Amino acid sequence: MNYRLSQVLSQFSNDLNQDFTADGYATGITLQEETMRHSKLTLIMLLALSLTTLNACKNDGGTALLGGTMDAPAAEDQIDDLMGGQHFYRGNFHSHSGISDGEGTATEAFLWARDTVGYDFYAVTDHAEQIMPSEWDDMAASARAFNKNGSFVALRGFEWSSPVYGHVCVWNTENYVNCLTVPSLKLFYAWLASQEGALAQFNHPGREQEVFSPIGSADDFSYSAKAAANFCAVETGNKDVGNNDAEYLERYHVALDKGWRLAPTTNQDNHTFKTNCHRTVVIAPELSREAICEALRARRVYSSDDPNLELIFKQGESWMGSVIETTEQSVTLTVKVVDDEPTQRLRLITNQGAVAAETACNAKEVVWQPSIELGAGTSYFYVEVTSLNTLDDDEPSQIAVSAPIWITRQ
Repeated sequence: MNYRLSQVLSQFSNDLNQDFTADGYATGITLQEETMRHSKLTLIMLLALSLTTLNACKNDGGTALLGGTMDAPAAEDQIDDLMGGQHFYRGNFHSHSGISDGEGTATEAFLWARDTVGYDFYAVTDHAEQIMPSEWDDMAASARAFNKNGSFVALRGFEWSSPVYGHVCVWNTENYVNCLTVPSLKLFYAWLASQEGALAQFNHPGREQEVFSPIGSADDFSYSAKAAANFCAVETGNKDVGNNDAEYLERYHVALDKGWRLAPTTNQDNHTFKTNCHRTVVIAPELSREAICEALRARRVYSSDDPNLELIFKQGESWMGSVIETTEQSVTLTVKVVDDEPTQRLRLITNQGAVAAETACNAKEVVWQPSIELGAGTSYFYVEVTSLNTLDDDEPSQIAVSAPIWITRQ
């Protein structure tokens, strides 16, 4: 139901029902008074429906304001301030060079990523099992040479590539380990937790036999409190498998339900100098290595099949990736989408992958403010955006997925 209509009806329904007994009949009022109450409800419904019509999606490619009241934060001057000094930066956190099973040097990879593709950030993450110590140093030197604040962020990383448990990208460490010397999840998680500032990502979940779980266990994404702070992301897209294929996206909520605090990414995992339209987008105050890593750590990241779709998801001043505690029974979330192709549907996903709210639309700029009732304990909410593809070499529909906002009702 439209949020504005829901607010109006909820307020009147509380007033209407406050004097009712368990058998459904009003106490202490006459039949005439009860009839007048129901007439009032009918009039309010008609008024609310007319407001809803005014608030519907535009079909002319303009801005659609969905939900909220006339004095709510959906007002355009307030919506324009939603960025709060942040910016969108697009890139790729997972790639390979000739150091492992790709092509070219790390220097050639960074040059291609910056000048040919136009990425804002790029990570070379060769398979650790094939990296020699001297090559690890060469990767760092290349990253330093190309890293320039305000222009391009170059990252060195590695991929722990277990053929049994799964693959993990790791960034922001001085050292690296491989699955030959550190063969189990338990040992790898212990090593990861010992690396100050280390950031990690679950890669293409489900491609290997075990999905980051002990051998023979059906417990996919088995939770590790020791490594939880280091894991900040999970791939919902990899290579040409995008969010619109759902192969990896369908495992996103599984990891979240296990307790991992993860942002979604879609990465090229490229082994050649070729790319597609899918992008990982980081929301940061500036383009620097420190700011990109801080945004990753804050889970201020979204995964998009569309290369230039802009997605804002907030609760008040808190961005996607935030952890919030509240005593309120409900919260209002704000979603804004801007693209050069029409957005067709917005969905708010919560625990167990359930749809908490959704709305259909057909506009290039959409603002949606659903009000959500909170259950006891902690719930996560993330946004799934479906847009029409008319410009990219991709499926007819493209999907973007935000990092969650975690809300605990006290």
